[in-house]
Amino acid sequence: MKSRLTLGLLVLLAFALRFWGSGWGMPYRLHPDAGKYVQPAAQFSTGDFNPHYFENPSGFTYPLWLWLSTIHITAQTMGIVDSYPNLSERYTHEPWRLELWGRWFVVLLGTGSTLLMFSLAKYFLSRRGAMLATLLFAGCFVHVRQSRFAVNDVPMLAVLMAATLFTARLWAKGQWRDLIGAALLAGYATGTKYTACVAVPAILPVLFWPKDPELCNQQPNSVAAHPWRAAMALIPLCTAGFLLACPYAVLDFSSFFDALKGLAGGRIQRWEGQDATPVALLVIQTFQFGVGLGPIAVCLVALWRERKTLQINWRTLAPLTAGPLTLILLASQPLFFARFALPLLPFFALLTGWAGDRLITANESPCGPAPGRCLAMAALIVALIGGESLARSTWHGWLCTNTDTRVLAVEYLYERISPFDEVAADHLALPFRYRDVVVPPAPIPYLDIGLDLSLIDPVQLQVNGFDWAAFSSFAINVLIQEKGPELARAWQERLIAVATLEHTITAGQDVPFHLEHAHTPFIGLWRTERPGPDIYIYRFNSLPVEKTEPPIKK
Repeated sequence: MKSRLTLGLLVLLAFALRFWGSGWGMPYRLHPDAGKYVQPAAQFSTGDFNPHYFENPSGFTYPLWLWLSTIHITAQTMGIVDSYPNLSERYTHEPWRLELWGRWFVVLLGTGSTLLMFSLAKYFLSRRGAMLATLLFAGCFVHVRQSRFAVNDVPMLAVLMAATLFTARLWAKGQWRDLIGAALLAGYATGTKYTACVAVPAILPVLFWPKDPELCNQQPNSVAAHPWRAAMALIPLCTAGFLLACPYAVLDFSSFFDALKGLAGGRIQRWEGQDATPVALLVIQTFQFGVGLGPIAVCLVALWRERKTLQINWRTLAPLTAGPLTLILLASQPLFFARFALPLLPFFALLTGWAGDRLITANESPCGPAPGRCLAMAALIVALIGGESLARSTWHGWLCTNTDTRVLAVEYLYERISPFDEVAADHLALPFRYRDVVVPPAPIPYLDIGLDLSLIDPVQLQVNGFDWAAFSSFAINVLIQEKGPELARAWQERLIAVATLEHTITAGQDVPFHLEHAHTPFIGLWRTERPGPDIYIYRFNSLPVEKTEPPIKK
């Protein structure tokens, strides 16, 4: 009963952290990738079930369509929202509302993953160790943060964890139904995000290396007794799971093949803000900031303490092969975002749960009748595992409840611009990079000047008739770091010569919005949501009117 109560509190904590701040940036859709899933899901309501987008598969899009349809019908029936004939029409008029509903769906999937974490941990750890692993997962900043986006990373991880759970059950019991479940889910996870393909080969070790070597003798009809037959069954089962998630990989094979050919042909490259740091080190940095130094310290101390007595049963690690395969896959790719490290999180949580349990156990025997030392050690371990990440998740949730600086910039301009005023801005200063955004009032017509300010001459902007300009601290940092401080200073002087700084909107105390950290956790974990960059709004000075001499009367 006590364990169920603790687990219930952890699940409630996981939900609260993920739901709080999930409405950040509304009614502007500031996440650059959400439309790739929300827009096709809305389009399905018209009868066209082809997502027309295969750079990421559609395993998240179809469940999202079912979820959005349910919320759409329910909310209209109750009179909570305006009535539209279908999701596509609602997306045309209220795209932000569908994205918000999509975020709630991801919140639920992220919360459910906490239960999956506990169920998985029970196969490898004591109940106390499983609780510690679940504590880490429930409050983990990298997962909490990503659960606030209507994109496929958290849904993919949920399916991957479910596939790993079935793989663990297959390893422990050797039943064919667990093989079917593991294979179908591994295929579906791949159809949700291609990098989840590691779940497929991760099933193979448990076929030939079950938990009990005598399982094939005890159960002659088990998977352990027929490993080669089971291995052959993986191919059609995983394919069926993938096609369930991405049916138009066959129905629109040419588009699907072109997308895969493009990915394999070199589209996967370092982002312009990603330096030469090896991806493996970026993964470590992700866990340093996205999980916390406390859990890392607990793992290192426990491994050092157990270094002489630790005996690794490699058979026990067979169901967890997806962890090292994910790390190898990440390290072999040039591109990295902090969210790419998410599939490693459950395996790190298992290691942390084991480490915390071992450190607490090591202090139990000397306690005797006075358990003070045990309680103190347990409290310290809990604080180290959950404290830092929980504090960061809470702090980030509070930030997300504040108005984004880009929204404040829009409000400021709306109050001051005149009809036919022309505005120039980099696309991190105003939230209108995606032209299908429709909100009341309509977006300000503006010229998106990108992020490379060295290509923009402020004097020419004035000559071309622009009245306002908005620049983000991010774009200015790009200018300084890529072109050098001298060129940045000269550009700033030309700007000051023709424009007046009217307003500055600061993000307040937060992670610095610097280019060199764009793919490290310092911004890679938090690049598009509140509070945004600092924004500087300029008004161009009026051009002098040329005087003409009156004609001389003769």
